[in-house]
Amino acid sequence: MGIRFKTGKKGQPQILGELEAQVMDLIWDHGPQTVRQVHRSLSAQRDLAYTTVMTVMTRLAEKEVLAKHKQGNAFLYRAVQDKNTFQQDSARRIFTSLMKGFGGAVVQPLVDSLDHLDDSELDELMKMVQAKRKKP
Repeated sequence: MGIRFKTGKKGQPQILGELEAQVMDLIWDHGPQTVRQVHRSLSAQRDLAYTTVMTVMTRLAEKEVLAKHKQGNAFLYRAVQDKNTFQQDSARRIFTSLMKGFGGAVVQPLVDSLDHLDDSELDELMKMVQAKRKKP
């Protein structure tokens, strides 16, 4: 997947562009959609050209975030993954890339970022680490 991480954003726009994130949220919330359906939904919130929405959805298909198939005279686009799986896979790719590029220097900032977790959440995290350690 051709996804880039943007540190200055929050949520889906960290991985996708603003409009791409809106398109994906519509599809995750409502299931497969045509460009016309997505355009109609997004146009209720902001002024967008049909061709802009079509370009964004085509690019999402090229990034393998959406899959499309012909339905009558239009293409129906569906999410390749559910939202949770997409977020987890994206986070995994980002973290793996950071580990390859920076090695152990990534671990301390990760540990430092856990300040907001309570004891039960930290215990759960420890169980995950221990389970990973036991795997061959």
